[in-house]
Amino acid sequence: MTTEAADTTPGQSVWAALNALRDAEVQQRKQVSAMTGLSDNDQEALRLIVDAELNGTPLGPKDLARGLALSSASVTVLMDRLEKRGLARRASNSADRRALLVVPTDTGIALSKAVNATSAGHTEVLGTVTAEEAAVITGFLGRLSEAIYDAPIPED
Repeated sequence: MTTEAADTTPGQSVWAALNALRDAEVQQRKQVSAMTGLSDNDQEALRLIVDAELNGTPLGPKDLARGLALSSASVTVLMDRLEKRGLARRASNSADRRALLVVPTDTGIALSKAVNATSAGHTEVLGTVTAEEAAVITGFLGRLSEAIYDAPIPED
């Protein structure tokens, strides 16, 4: 981390740290994309599919569409890509034979675990946060999120 200039306000220091965090997260996503050959949406879809399987929660295409904020047509194309790569498959729902489920393959589960392993460092750091620190950080980030959401967007 760089040393701060004398005229830098605490708020500017926090903003710089948040930008550095965002940059690190973007860099990690690029590295994971290069490692897996999956887009961000495909990675998130695989994570949702694997998590549902590991939690014993049935996941249908509509659930996946909601979780990814995608249209059903986009989920169909996404599922086609994941099936082609052998990472997930469509299966019939034994509770409702008219409905489909989305389930991971063993290859999909293994890839998801490999991707999750890239998070070990920040998971370890997050484990060191005290309750007091968490209260301050989440309170501040909540206020900042509200300010960002409430900011007017100029129209052309």
